[in-house]
Amino acid sequence: PTIRELLTTHKWKRLFAGNGTNCLRILPFSALVCLAYSNLSKHFPLDGMNSQWAGVGRMCAGATAGIFATTITHPIDVVRAKLTVQSSAAMTGPQYKGLF
Repeated sequence: PTIRELLTTHKWKRLFAGNGTNCLRILPFSALVCLAYSNLSKHFPLDGMNSQWAGVGRMCAGATAGIFATTITHPIDVVRAKLTVQSSAAMTGPQYKGLF
């Protein structure tokens, strides 16, 4: 549907479908990435005498932190995606109304 159709049939509410759930996902995701990266950066060679491996150490710490945070917050992301793309006309089964 176009933006005009969304505004005439659903008003502004449909434009922000799933946004509240997305906000609830971003906070724990960002906190977990920061926490995991700060802890993992102690175990990877980030600085020191062999500085050619510092970039690889940062990449490994960041990738591992991202994988950890995504694994924890993925169920919330699935609900957010379903809230965003569901259409009341196309869905015959139960619909998501929110996170809870």
